[in-house]
Amino acid sequence: MIMMMNTDEEESTRGLADLCFQSTLGNPFFVIEFMSMLHREDLIQFNIGTMKWSFDVSMIEGATFSTANVAELLKSRMEQMPADVKLLLQVVACLGPTFRVSVLETLWKNLAYTQSKGFGLDDIPKLISFIESEMLIETWVGGDRYRWVHDKVQETTRSGFEIQFGENSVLPFEGQGTGRQLV
Repeated sequence: MIMMMNTDEEESTRGLADLCFQSTLGNPFFVIEFMSMLHREDLIQFNIGTMKWSFDVSMIEGATFSTANVAELLKSRMEQMPADVKLLLQVVACLGPTFRVSVLETLWKNLAYTQSKGFGLDDIPKLISFIESEMLIETWVGGDRYRWVHDKVQETTRSGFEIQFGENSVLPFEGQGTGRQLV
């Protein structure tokens, strides 16, 4: 996949491919996530004049050294999202690999809305659309059901955060069966 980037420097491209494999172990979802992160961070650029990709493997290596695994990169990306999007992700992560909008709305209304910064039920479609545009979830069956694009996305979301409901109750979003406890 990396070799198809249309560069003239096979050795440099091989270096990027090796670095990509080290970070993703060849998992297609993580390869896409890793390459998207490199593009967002301007570590790879497409030169329209030459119609080729350009990059510096040593710069990429230095920039990604501290986040050698893609799950950490994904978590870092999620942490930069708006607070209400993060809250919605955390709630959705507890619903399992798929979720219905109606169940999400019930949880949002009864639990999460108190933590949101003014987002109500009418804002859920906009938040879901944002999460979908970030390629974290996708429409599954009809328009009322969604699923995570990869189980590691759900796992990263679920294991990386805590949400506080009410004054003293903390609900950790970790482990199996959390969704059953909420619903």
